[in-house]
Amino acid sequence: MDDHKRRILLMLNVATLIIFIIWVVFILTHPLPLSGKATSAISQRCGAYALAIPEGASASSIFVDNGFAYDAVYAIDGNTETYWRGADQYPQWIAFSLGKLQCINGLEAFVNSASLPLTVDIHVSDDGDNWQTVVSGWQISQSGYVYKDFDETIGGYVRIYQTAGADPQGTFGEIKIKKADYTYFDRE
Repeated sequence: MDDHKRRILLMLNVATLIIFIIWVVFILTHPLPLSGKATSAISQRCGAYALAIPEGASASSIFVDNGFAYDAVYAIDGNTETYWRGADQYPQWIAFSLGKLQCINGLEAFVNSASLPLTVDIHVSDDGDNWQTVVSGWQISQSGYVYKDFDETIGGYVRIYQTAGADPQGTFGEIKIKKADYTYFDRE
């Protein structure tokens, strides 16, 4: 084989290798959904799920008794003896910041028996202003730790929106959000 044919063959081999490398990089950075469900596409962007204490808390109202404020931060302080208690009648809410966009698919809450039964909705938001309902009409009838799973979604904030309960000042303590790291892939 002459030098000209060897150079052409070498260039074809190099071009084939480059195309293969580009294809592998594309497949690794643009995974395809495993099924036709929207959640499978989200799952490929979510890491491993775990319960975690939110970074911050706020509420629609705070009950004050003899100078002690039952602030929203007591719902995330790690102490089941402290809790948030709202001052208003229903509906009222307590919201939690996750610090950044996260994959979310559930929560754990410590509920005081005086509030039971309690009816709540769970909302998720990217920005803390525009909310999407992920759970509607959850009936909580047991005290202590309760758990609620819901369809996987993406958000930076979670709000527990209380619509009814035995105690006019609903209470929640020790909230943890079931979340995972979120990785964004631009498919366009």
